[in-house]
Amino acid sequence: PLTLSPSHPLTLLFPQITGLRVLRLSGNNMSDASAANILAALKLQQNLRELDLSHNKLTDAHLAALSALLTEQKFTHLHSINLAGNIFTDKGLSSYVDALVAACPGVSVLAMSENKLGDGSAAHLLRLSEKHSGVHVCIK
Repeated sequence: PLTLSPSHPLTLLFPQITGLRVLRLSGNNMSDASAANILAALKLQQNLRELDLSHNKLTDAHLAALSALLTEQKFTHLHSINLAGNIFTDKGLSSYVDALVAACPGVSVLAMSENKLGDGSAAHLLRLSEKHSGVHVCIK
C-alpha cells in the first residue's frame, strides 16, 4: 500500500497516479487545502478497494465533498472505508450514507468511531445496513 502525507512532495504527483487499490492517510491532521487536493485526486482511483482518512480533523464539509465524489465516480470496488477520529456529525452522515447506498455496492466495512455522531446517526446507519446486507459498521 502507498501511504502519503498531504505535506509530502509526492502529494503533487498523486493526481497522476492511477490504479491505487489501498490509500492510507491516517493521522495527518489535514488542512482544508490538503483534504480538497486528496479528494480531487481520488477521481482517478476507481479501482480503490480501501480508503483510510481517519484521524484527520475532517468536517461535514469534507464528508459532503467525499459523498459527491462517490456519487459521481461510482467506486464499485471500494469495500473498506475508515473515517474514524474526525469531526463528522449526524448532519453530514445523512448525505454520505445516501452516496454509499447509491454508488458503493461493495462496501463491507465502515469505521465511523470517534466522531461527533449522535442519536440521529442510528437511523442513517440502519438505512445503510438495510441496503448493504453484511456491512460492518463501527461507531463505538
